[in-house]
Amino acid sequence: MQSIRVSYGTAVKLKLMKGLLQAEPTTAYLLLNNDARCDANCAFCPQARSSLTDISYLSRISWPSFKLKDVVDALKRACFARICIQLVNRKDVLRESFNVIKKLRESCGNIAISVSSPPIGEEYYLAWRELGVDMVGVSLDAANQKIFDKVKGFAVKGPYTWEGCWRALNETLEVFGKGKVSVHLIVGLGESEYDVCSVIQKVVDLGAVPSLFAFTPVKGTALEHMQRPHLDSYRRIQIARHLIAKRVVRVEDLIFNDEGRLIEIPLKDWWKALNSNDGVFTTCGCPGCNRPFYNEEPKGPIYNYPYLLSDEEFVKALRESLLVKMP
Repeated sequence: MQSIRVSYGTAVKLKLMKGLLQAEPTTAYLLLNNDARCDANCAFCPQARSSLTDISYLSRISWPSFKLKDVVDALKRACFARICIQLVNRKDVLRESFNVIKKLRESCGNIAISVSSPPIGEEYYLAWRELGVDMVGVSLDAANQKIFDKVKGFAVKGPYTWEGCWRALNETLEVFGKGKVSVHLIVGLGESEYDVCSVIQKVVDLGAVPSLFAFTPVKGTALEHMQRPHLDSYRRIQIARHLIAKRVVRVEDLIFNDEGRLIEIPLKDWWKALNSNDGVFTTCGCPGCNRPFYNEEPKGPIYNYPYLLSDEEFVKALRESLLVKMP
């Protein structure tokens, strides 16, 4: 592989291109796609087989291409907490990941490396671990099987199954261990808040890290006309995710209405135990990941903050959940 795609923010921070950043990425985000579309056909993804979106896009972010050597050299001089490699589902890309990871490990010292991977096979996970990858992201994306089939599975002629993704999650946990696997969940595909919270609980019980994304409509994808999730709903799920991941509550403790909306957290003054340094409303996933404005424009509304909130921003986000009444 002679070239590699780099997220816009990463490229600017690496001084590979000029641009303005509202927030600097703390992880270097790289994309391997060999300038060819993914074999999968996820309805929300610009890289999908039938997508009409420019192939340089993933979510709403552009990923310009640079020579691999130039990227590796720039990373040697840069200050990042982690490198995250995004892979499309193509056999040539998956095989090439070994060479790219090896070059990064040889050149960039002991920096943490993550791979965001389609559900593939244990042989890849074992090889990545041997090359020094410390975390893997599994893209479950949907919070129930019906939606999964609709946006990733047979309804879009995709290669994925609900059972296969859970099997891949268990395989990655066996290889990397608890706390070393993140599970990507997209909020806003038509699921209920109960659906998302139930999957979050299952992920936490298995020992993985639930990582939340807000659905982002991208022109040229099958879901380009679908609306973003309501901000109040996303805030409630962020709060539930934080409390479940910290093992303060279980999903069975939470109270939902008949539509599956979270309406009450039955702990006295639960919100007083939270503060702006807890990361409740910031990007969640691998340590060091902040994914600036991956789901939203900098002008807002902001779903995942790429930085620790001020006290004022934190109170605003709490109020947006409609779960608490504050003075």
